[in-house]
Amino acid sequence: MIRYENIKQIHVELSSNCNASCPNCPRNVEGGYEVPWINKKEYTLEDFKQVFPADLITGLHRVLFCGNYGDPVMCEATPAIVEYIHSVNPYVAVRVHTNGGMRTAEWWTRLANAMNGPHDTTIFSIDGLEDTNHIYRRNVIWKRLQANFSTYISAGGHATWEFLIFQHNQHQVGEAKQNSVDWGFKAFVPKKAFGFEYLGSSRPKMRVVDRKGNFEYFIGEPSDPNHQNKFMVESEKELIDASYSNPPAVYTSNFENTRTSYATREDLFDHLDKFEIDCMAARGQEIYVDANFGVHPCCFLGHASQNITTAPDSIQYYEWLDTNIGQENINAKTKSIKDILASDYFDKILKTWDLTHRQGRIAVCSRMCAKQVNPIKNLYVKE
Repeated sequence: MIRYENIKQIHVELSSNCNASCPNCPRNVEGGYEVPWINKKEYTLEDFKQVFPADLITGLHRVLFCGNYGDPVMCEATPAIVEYIHSVNPYVAVRVHTNGGMRTAEWWTRLANAMNGPHDTTIFSIDGLEDTNHIYRRNVIWKRLQANFSTYISAGGHATWEFLIFQHNQHQVGEAKQNSVDWGFKAFVPKKAFGFEYLGSSRPKMRVVDRKGNFEYFIGEPSDPNHQNKFMVESEKELIDASYSNPPAVYTSNFENTRTSYATREDLFDHLDKFEIDCMAARGQEIYVDANFGVHPCCFLGHASQNITTAPDSIQYYEWLDTNIGQENINAKTKSIKDILASDYFDKILKTWDLTHRQGRIAVCSRMCAKQVNPIKNLYVKE
Protein backbone atom coordinates (compact mmCIF):
# COMPACT_ATOMS: atom_id res chain seq x y z
CA MET A 1 0.00 0.00 0.00
CA ILE A 2 2.60 2.56 1.13
CA ARG A 3 6.37 2.00 1.08
CA TYR A 4 8.89 3.92 3.17
CA GLU A 5 10.85 5.20 0.18
CA ASN A 6 7.64 6.49 -1.46
CA ILE A 7 6.25 8.53 1.47
CA LYS A 8 5.49 12.07 0.33
CA GLN A 9 3.35 13.35 3.20
CA ILE A 10 3.28 12.81 6.94
CA HIS A 11 0.40 13.75 9.22
CA VAL A 12 1.55 13.99 12.82
CA GLU A 13 -0.35 14.52 16.06
CA LEU A 14 2.32 16.38 18.04
CA SER A 15 0.18 16.51 21.18
CA SER A 16 -2.92 14.83 22.54
CA ASN A 17 -3.53 17.81 24.85
CA CYS A 18 -5.88 20.68 24.11
CA ASN A 19 -6.99 23.88 25.82
CA ALA A 20 -10.41 23.87 24.15
CA SER A 21 -13.52 21.74 24.62
CA CYS A 22 -15.27 21.70 21.24
CA PRO A 23 -18.62 19.83 21.28
CA ASN A 24 -17.83 17.58 18.32
CA CYS A 25 -14.33 16.63 19.47
CA PRO A 26 -13.89 12.99 20.56
CA ARG A 27 -11.71 13.98 23.53
CA ASN A 28 -14.75 15.18 25.47
CA VAL A 29 -18.46 14.51 25.87
CA GLU A 30 -20.50 17.11 23.99
CA GLY A 31 -18.11 19.95 24.86
CA GLY A 32 -18.29 19.12 28.57
CA TYR A 33 -16.10 16.76 30.56
CA GLU A 34 -13.07 15.04 29.10
CA VAL A 35 -13.13 11.29 28.57
CA PRO A 36 -10.81 9.79 31.22
CA TRP A 37 -8.96 7.27 29.05
CA ILE A 38 -7.11 9.66 26.73
CA ASN A 39 -3.38 8.99 26.98
CA LYS A 40 -1.96 12.53 27.13
CA LYS A 41 1.41 12.91 25.46
CA GLU A 42 3.40 15.34 23.38
CA TYR A 43 6.53 15.11 21.27
CA THR A 44 9.89 16.47 22.24
CA LEU A 45 12.36 17.53 19.56
CA GLU A 46 14.36 14.40 20.32
CA ASP A 47 11.25 12.24 19.88
CA PHE A 48 10.54 13.78 16.51
CA LYS A 49 14.11 13.34 15.26
CA GLN A 50 14.06 9.69 16.29
CA VAL A 51 10.69 8.92 14.71
CA PHE A 52 11.25 11.01 11.54
CA PRO A 53 14.93 10.76 10.55
CA ALA A 54 16.54 12.98 7.94
CA ASP A 55 16.30 10.38 5.15
CA LEU A 56 12.49 10.43 5.50
CA ILE A 57 12.20 14.24 5.80
CA THR A 58 14.33 14.73 2.66
CA GLY A 59 11.77 13.09 0.38
CA LEU A 60 8.65 14.76 1.76
CA HIS A 61 6.40 17.22 -0.05
CA ARG A 62 4.20 18.12 2.92
CA VAL A 63 4.07 17.85 6.70
CA LEU A 64 0.70 18.31 8.39
CA PHE A 65 0.50 18.96 12.13
CA CYS A 66 -3.07 18.41 13.26
CA GLY A 67 -4.34 15.28 14.96
CA ASN A 68 -7.46 13.66 16.35
CA TYR A 69 -7.39 14.63 20.02
CA GLY A 70 -4.91 17.45 20.53
CA ASP A 71 -3.71 20.80 19.22
CA PRO A 72 -0.10 20.94 17.91
CA VAL A 73 0.44 24.32 19.57
CA MET A 74 0.04 22.53 22.92
CA CYS A 75 3.38 20.93 22.05
CA GLU A 76 6.13 23.18 23.44
CA ALA A 77 8.63 21.89 20.86
CA THR A 78 6.60 22.69 17.71
CA PRO A 79 8.76 25.67 16.59
CA ALA A 80 11.95 23.67 17.16
CA ILE A 81 10.47 20.74 15.23
CA VAL A 82 9.64 23.00 12.28
CA GLU A 83 13.19 24.41 12.40
CA TYR A 84 14.56 20.86 12.26
CA ILE A 85 12.34 19.95 9.30
CA HIS A 86 13.47 22.96 7.28
CA SER A 87 17.11 22.40 8.19
CA VAL A 88 16.79 19.07 6.39
CA ASN A 89 14.30 20.03 3.66
CA PRO A 90 13.79 23.80 3.18
CA TYR A 91 11.14 23.28 0.50
CA VAL A 92 8.71 20.93 2.24
CA ALA A 93 5.33 22.56 2.96
CA VAL A 94 4.49 22.63 6.67
CA ARG A 95 0.91 23.15 7.83
CA VAL A 96 -0.02 23.71 11.47
CA HIS A 97 -3.70 23.56 12.53
CA THR A 98 -4.65 25.31 15.78
CA ASN A 99 -7.43 27.08 17.66
CA GLY A 100 -4.78 29.71 18.48
CA GLY A 101 -5.79 30.25 22.09
CA MET A 102 -2.56 29.36 23.90
CA ARG A 103 1.17 30.18 24.26
CA THR A 104 3.10 33.46 24.57
CA ALA A 105 4.08 36.19 22.13
CA GLU A 106 7.66 34.91 22.18
CA TRP A 107 6.51 31.39 21.26
CA TRP A 108 4.38 32.64 18.36
CA THR A 109 7.22 34.82 17.08
CA ARG A 110 9.55 31.82 17.02
CA LEU A 111 6.94 29.74 15.18
CA ALA A 112 6.51 32.52 12.59
CA ASN A 113 10.26 32.65 12.03
CA ALA A 114 10.42 28.86 11.68
CA MET A 115 7.51 28.73 9.21
CA ASN A 116 9.62 30.27 6.47
CA GLY A 117 9.13 27.73 3.70
CA PRO A 118 7.50 28.97 0.47
CA HIS A 119 4.32 26.98 1.12
CA ASP A 120 4.14 26.98 4.93
CA THR A 121 0.99 28.15 6.69
CA THR A 122 -0.58 28.10 10.12
CA ILE A 123 -4.31 27.46 9.89
CA PHE A 124 -6.26 29.17 12.66
CA SER A 125 -9.65 27.57 13.31
CA ILE A 126 -11.73 30.63 14.20
CA ASP A 127 -15.47 29.99 14.01
CA GLY A 128 -16.94 33.45 14.30
CA LEU A 129 -15.98 36.76 15.88
CA GLU A 130 -15.53 37.90 19.47
CA ASP A 131 -19.20 37.34 20.35
CA THR A 132 -19.52 33.89 18.72
CA ASN A 133 -16.20 32.02 18.41
CA HIS A 134 -16.43 30.63 21.96
CA ILE A 135 -19.84 29.01 21.32
CA TYR A 136 -18.16 26.13 19.49
CA ARG A 137 -14.48 26.77 20.37
CA ARG A 138 -15.23 26.48 24.06
CA ASN A 139 -12.57 27.81 26.47
CA VAL A 140 -10.79 29.79 23.74
CA ILE A 141 -10.50 33.41 24.91
CA TRP A 142 -10.92 35.84 22.03
CA LYS A 143 -8.51 38.53 23.23
CA ARG A 144 -5.74 35.99 23.70
CA LEU A 145 -6.49 34.38 20.33
CA GLN A 146 -6.42 37.77 18.60
CA ALA A 147 -3.16 38.71 20.29
CA ASN A 148 -1.61 35.41 19.20
CA PHE A 149 -2.54 35.52 15.53
CA SER A 150 -1.60 39.22 15.38
CA THR A 151 1.83 38.46 16.84
CA TYR A 152 2.33 35.57 14.42
CA ILE A 153 1.32 37.62 11.38
CA SER A 154 3.35 40.66 12.44
CA ALA A 155 6.41 38.43 12.77
CA GLY A 156 6.02 37.37 9.13
CA GLY A 157 4.06 34.16 9.52
CA HIS A 158 1.71 33.05 6.73
CA ALA A 159 -1.75 32.57 8.27
CA THR A 160 -4.99 31.02 7.00
CA TRP A 161 -8.39 31.55 8.68
CA GLU A 162 -10.70 28.52 8.59
CA PHE A 163 -14.30 29.26 9.56
CA LEU A 164 -16.78 26.49 10.46
CA ILE A 165 -20.28 27.70 9.66
CA PHE A 166 -23.07 27.24 12.21
CA GLN A 167 -26.47 28.81 12.70
CA HIS A 168 -25.08 31.24 15.29
CA ASN A 169 -22.25 32.58 13.09
CA GLN A 170 -23.57 32.23 9.54
CA HIS A 171 -24.35 35.96 9.39
CA GLN A 172 -20.68 36.79 10.12
CA VAL A 173 -19.01 34.98 7.22
CA GLY A 174 -18.72 38.13 5.09
CA GLU A 175 -17.46 40.28 7.95
CA ALA A 176 -14.95 37.64 9.00
CA LYS A 177 -13.68 37.36 5.44
CA GLN A 178 -13.09 41.12 5.30
CA ASN A 179 -11.46 41.03 8.73
CA SER A 180 -9.13 38.31 7.51
CA VAL A 181 -7.88 40.69 4.83
CA ASP A 182 -7.63 43.66 7.20
CA TRP A 183 -5.78 41.62 9.84
CA GLY A 184 -3.21 40.14 7.45
CA PHE A 185 -4.43 36.59 6.85
CA LYS A 186 -3.40 35.25 3.45
CA ALA A 187 -6.52 33.14 2.95
CA PHE A 188 -10.05 32.73 4.31
CA VAL A 189 -11.65 29.28 4.06
CA PRO A 190 -15.32 28.77 5.04
CA LYS A 191 -16.12 25.14 5.88
CA LYS A 192 -19.13 22.92 6.48
CA ALA A 193 -19.20 21.57 10.02
CA PHE A 194 -19.38 17.90 10.92
CA GLY A 195 -21.60 17.00 13.85
CA PHE A 196 -25.09 17.31 12.40
CA GLU A 197 -25.04 14.36 10.05
CA TYR A 198 -26.26 11.79 12.60
CA LEU A 199 -29.01 13.88 14.12
CA GLY A 200 -31.67 13.36 11.48
CA SER A 201 -33.33 16.02 9.35
CA SER A 202 -35.99 16.73 11.98
CA ARG A 203 -33.50 17.91 14.62
CA PRO A 204 -30.24 19.26 13.14
CA LYS A 205 -28.83 20.50 16.44
CA MET A 206 -25.59 19.73 18.24
CA ARG A 207 -25.97 19.20 21.98
CA VAL A 208 -23.59 20.97 24.43
CA VAL A 209 -23.19 20.03 28.11
CA ASP A 210 -21.13 21.35 31.03
CA ARG A 211 -18.30 19.55 32.86
CA LYS A 212 -20.84 17.58 34.92
CA GLY A 213 -22.84 16.48 31.90
CA ASN A 214 -25.73 18.91 32.42
CA PHE A 215 -27.32 20.34 29.31
CA GLU A 216 -26.30 23.93 28.47
CA TYR A 217 -27.40 24.74 24.93
CA PHE A 218 -27.78 23.51 21.37
CA ILE A 219 -25.67 24.55 18.40
CA GLY A 220 -27.85 24.79 15.33
CA GLU A 221 -27.08 23.81 11.77
CA PRO A 222 -26.76 26.73 9.29
CA SER A 223 -29.94 27.47 7.36
CA ASP A 224 -28.29 27.67 3.94
CA PRO A 225 -28.15 24.16 2.38
CA ASN A 226 -24.87 25.14 0.69
CA HIS A 227 -23.34 25.45 4.16
CA GLN A 228 -24.64 22.12 5.48
CA ASN A 229 -22.50 18.99 5.64
CA LYS A 230 -24.76 16.14 4.60
CA PHE A 231 -22.39 13.43 3.44
CA MET A 232 -23.37 10.92 6.15
CA VAL A 233 -27.05 11.73 5.88
CA GLU A 234 -26.94 11.12 2.15
CA SER A 235 -24.98 7.88 2.44
CA GLU A 236 -26.52 6.36 5.58
CA LYS A 237 -29.96 7.94 5.94
CA GLU A 238 -31.69 4.59 6.35
CA LEU A 239 -29.44 3.79 9.32
CA ILE A 240 -29.75 7.06 11.25
CA ASP A 241 -31.48 6.60 14.59
CA ALA A 242 -34.44 8.94 15.14
CA SER A 243 -34.37 8.43 18.91
CA TYR A 244 -32.11 11.45 19.28
CA SER A 245 -35.22 13.64 19.02
CA ASN A 246 -35.67 13.19 22.80
CA PRO A 247 -32.16 13.14 24.33
CA PRO A 248 -31.55 12.70 28.07
CA ALA A 249 -30.94 15.72 30.33
CA VAL A 250 -27.56 14.42 31.47
CA TYR A 251 -25.02 12.33 29.56
CA THR A 252 -23.34 9.45 31.35
CA SER A 253 -19.59 8.93 31.46
CA ASN A 254 -19.79 5.44 29.98
CA PHE A 255 -21.29 6.74 26.73
CA GLU A 256 -24.59 4.88 27.11
CA ASN A 257 -26.24 7.83 25.36
CA THR A 258 -24.50 8.40 22.05
CA ARG A 259 -25.54 10.28 18.97
CA THR A 260 -24.62 7.47 16.61
CA SER A 261 -26.82 4.41 16.81
CA TYR A 262 -27.43 1.50 14.44
CA ALA A 263 -29.78 -1.42 14.92
CA THR A 264 -26.81 -3.79 14.78
CA ARG A 265 -23.21 -3.70 13.66
CA GLU A 266 -24.23 -6.05 10.84
CA ASP A 267 -26.75 -3.48 9.52
CA LEU A 268 -23.93 -1.00 9.03
CA PHE A 269 -21.63 -3.61 7.53
CA ASP A 270 -24.21 -4.79 5.00
CA HIS A 271 -24.83 -1.18 4.03
CA LEU A 272 -21.12 -0.47 3.50
CA ASP A 273 -20.63 -3.51 1.25
CA LYS A 274 -21.92 -1.50 -1.72
CA PHE A 275 -19.09 1.05 -1.48
CA GLU A 276 -15.81 0.90 -3.40
CA ILE A 277 -12.72 2.16 -1.57
CA ASP A 278 -10.53 4.92 -3.00
CA CYS A 279 -7.84 5.26 -0.32
CA MET A 280 -6.77 8.87 0.18
CA ALA A 281 -3.62 7.85 2.06
CA ALA A 282 -2.46 5.52 -0.72
CA ARG A 283 -3.25 8.14 -3.34
CA GLY A 284 -1.25 10.80 -1.48
CA GLN A 285 1.49 8.42 -0.26
CA GLU A 286 0.81 9.61 3.29
CA ILE A 287 1.11 8.11 6.76
CA TYR A 288 -0.34 9.27 10.08
CA VAL A 289 1.57 9.06 13.36
CA ASP A 290 -0.34 9.81 16.56
CA ALA A 291 0.82 11.38 19.82
CA ASN A 292 1.48 7.89 21.23
CA PHE A 293 3.81 7.21 18.24
CA GLY A 294 1.37 4.77 16.64
CA VAL A 295 1.84 4.52 12.86
CA HIS A 296 -1.32 4.30 10.74
CA PRO A 297 -2.25 4.69 7.07
CA CYS A 298 -4.43 7.71 7.92
CA CYS A 299 -5.92 9.77 10.73
CA PHE A 300 -9.28 7.97 10.39
CA LEU A 301 -7.71 4.63 11.33
CA GLY A 302 -5.53 6.39 13.90
CA HIS A 303 -8.68 7.71 15.53
CA ALA A 304 -10.31 4.28 15.59
CA SER A 305 -7.18 2.65 17.02
CA GLN A 306 -7.54 4.63 20.27
CA ASN A 307 -10.88 2.95 21.12
CA ILE A 308 -12.43 6.27 22.20
CA THR A 309 -15.71 6.13 20.29
CA THR A 310 -18.60 3.65 20.41
CA ALA A 311 -19.16 3.77 16.63
CA PRO A 312 -19.26 0.16 15.37
CA ASP A 313 -16.81 0.76 12.53
CA SER A 314 -14.24 2.18 14.96
CA ILE A 315 -14.72 -0.71 17.39
CA GLN A 316 -14.27 -3.18 14.54
CA TYR A 317 -10.90 -1.67 13.56
CA TYR A 318 -9.69 -1.50 17.17
CA GLU A 319 -10.52 -5.20 17.58
CA TRP A 320 -8.93 -6.08 14.22
CA LEU A 321 -5.74 -4.20 15.09
CA ASP A 322 -5.53 -5.84 18.51
CA THR A 323 -6.05 -9.33 17.06
CA ASN A 324 -4.04 -9.14 13.83
CA ILE A 325 -1.23 -6.66 14.46
CA GLY A 326 -0.86 -5.52 18.07
CA GLN A 327 -0.40 -1.90 19.13
CA GLU A 328 3.14 -2.67 20.30
CA ASN A 329 4.14 -3.57 16.74
CA ILE A 330 3.21 -0.20 15.24
CA ASN A 331 4.92 2.05 17.80
CA ALA A 332 7.55 4.23 16.11
CA LYS A 333 9.46 4.75 19.36
CA THR A 334 10.25 1.06 19.67
CA LYS A 335 10.23 0.12 15.97
CA SER A 336 11.29 2.38 13.11
CA ILE A 337 8.72 3.56 10.58
CA LYS A 338 10.82 1.82 7.95
CA ASP A 339 10.49 -1.51 9.78
CA ILE A 340 6.78 -1.00 10.48
CA LEU A 341 6.06 -0.33 6.81
CA ALA A 342 8.27 -3.27 5.78
CA SER A 343 6.01 -5.57 7.79
CA ASP A 344 2.70 -6.80 6.38
CA TYR A 345 0.60 -4.40 8.52
CA PHE A 346 -0.64 -2.11 5.74
CA ASP A 347 -0.94 -4.99 3.29
CA LYS A 348 -3.20 -6.85 5.71
CA ILE A 349 -5.55 -3.87 5.70
CA LEU A 350 -5.49 -3.80 1.91
CA LYS A 351 -6.34 -7.51 1.70
CA THR A 352 -9.51 -7.01 3.73
CA TRP A 353 -10.92 -4.83 0.94
CA ASP A 354 -11.57 -7.96 -1.14
CA LEU A 355 -13.89 -9.28 1.59
CA THR A 356 -17.37 -8.33 2.71
CA HIS A 357 -17.55 -6.39 5.97
CA ARG A 358 -18.98 -9.38 7.80
CA GLN A 359 -15.93 -11.33 6.64
CA GLY A 360 -13.56 -8.67 7.96
CA ARG A 361 -13.31 -5.74 5.53
CA ILE A 362 -12.24 -2.63 7.46
CA ALA A 363 -15.45 -0.60 7.78
CA VAL A 364 -13.68 2.71 8.53
CA CYS A 365 -12.10 2.53 5.07
CA SER A 366 -15.49 2.14 3.42
CA ARG A 367 -17.13 4.97 5.37
CA MET A 368 -14.37 7.54 4.96
CA CYS A 369 -12.85 6.70 1.57
CA ALA A 370 -15.74 5.43 -0.53
CA LYS A 371 -15.63 6.55 -4.15
CA GLN A 372 -19.35 7.21 -3.93
CA VAL A 373 -19.20 9.35 -0.75
CA ASN A 374 -16.07 11.30 0.20
CA PRO A 375 -16.29 13.40 3.40
CA ILE A 376 -13.28 15.58 2.59
CA LYS A 377 -14.67 16.73 -0.75
CA ASN A 378 -17.84 17.88 1.00
CA LEU A 379 -16.09 20.00 3.64
CA TYR A 380 -15.47 23.16 1.69
CA VAL A 381 -17.99 25.80 0.73
CA LYS A 382 -18.07 26.66 -2.97
CA GLU A 383 -18.03 30.41 -3.37
